[in-house]
Amino acid sequence: MSDEIVRRIGLDEILANRQAIMEKIEQAVTAIREANEIYKQTSGKDHSSFFGVSDNAIRGMLRFNESERFLEESRNAVDSALWEMLLRVSGIQELMNASMLADFREQLKKDAPVPTRELVVDTFASLHKNRKETFKEGVVGVFEGLERRFKRHDPYQFSDLLIFDGALSPHGYASYDKSEDEIADLERIIHVMRGNDPVQDRRDFFGSAIGLARRQGESFVENNEFEARLFKNGNLHLKIKDKAIIASLNQILASHYGAAIPEDTRRTRASRGPATEPSPSMTM
Repeated sequence: MSDEIVRRIGLDEILANRQAIMEKIEQAVTAIREANEIYKQTSGKDHSSFFGVSDNAIRGMLRFNESERFLEESRNAVDSALWEMLLRVSGIQELMNASMLADFREQLKKDAPVPTRELVVDTFASLHKNRKETFKEGVVGVFEGLERRFKRHDPYQFSDLLIFDGALSPHGYASYDKSEDEIADLERIIHVMRGNDPVQDRRDFFGSAIGLARRQGESFVENNEFEARLFKNGNLHLKIKDKAIIASLNQILASHYGAAIPEDTRRTRASRGPATEPSPSMTM
């Protein structure tokens, strides 16, 4: 190729631009990797912050120069993770049940506020001030979630045996069931009542041991707080060992409902279904 042709097609400029493009891409990749490492160290998560950014936002930035949407979704993903981390390290999360946490996370997903120092301090000061009420709501939430059609579920207080209907599949928990979250709620509550350090890793919860036992074909598993019996029909029976803990849980219910659960609440629970229990067949 002659110098004239090189000049005509601007080859030197094309190659220089190509080099500039590759340098910018490499810089961007390096910056994103560094940002993700900082994100993971700060949030306590092991995945990229961009998991929270929609494909449409990424395509829009590249195809239509809509960088604002990409940046806003990236900010929301990062800030959501930071609020969750702050909730966890503050200890407030240990007072919240699965439903309360789900509501909190759903709100963050829609629009996570920018975590300024003033906002974080004010938010957690308020949560800390109301922590007893939050804890009480968590206990009541576990109680209200129990299936009232089982005779062993007293309509007015916790008994020592909790029954989770259809909670298990041959491979662990049923995918459509929330029993693992409910058991984790109960275990968090008992940890707080005993003054223990909160459980941070979900794999350390008793519910994880139940899932493992199911996958291994076992029918019984226990720890210091619970005994669990696993049945072929998918039902799970969870026994609380300590009667003092049960009494404390029921004191919280009494303080919430009053000395006695209101009559209209009793009628509502009584109408939820017949007081029957299935005949279990043990997994051997």
